[in-house]
Amino acid sequence: MSRIGFGNVVVNTILNQKRYARGDTVSGKVEITGGISNQEMKGIILTLIIKYEQDKEDSDFSHHEKEVKEIILTDIDHVQSNEKITIPFHFPISADHLKSGEGVETVVRTKLLVEYGVDAHDEDEIIIV
Repeated sequence: MSRIGFGNVVVNTILNQKRYARGDTVSGKVEITGGISNQEMKGIILTLIIKYEQDKEDSDFSHHEKEVKEIILTDIDHVQSNEKITIPFHFPISADHLKSGEGVETVVRTKLLVEYGVDAHDEDEIIIV
């Protein structure tokens, strides 16, 4: 059943803080909880994304996303049933990163790559000042 997403592994990203200045380092931990069966993993992708509103001539949508930083953690290759695993991480925010405000938000998107199953996801907003 976990191959189709029922009783699958769960991922939760916990950030050390929610507010960061440009040039700071985002840090936290990825908490993984095993599902109803043992599962093999290919890794974890953490992506820093800017979401913004902008009208563009080549798009029917005004909501856009831009990936600005991605790290891949390969510290995990399997999770046992109901096992709890914590993996720390950190990555820098560029000095010219857009500040949070009207029409601009930044998120950390986490994707746990599950071998032969449904990938687990999490997304957390951070404030850039």
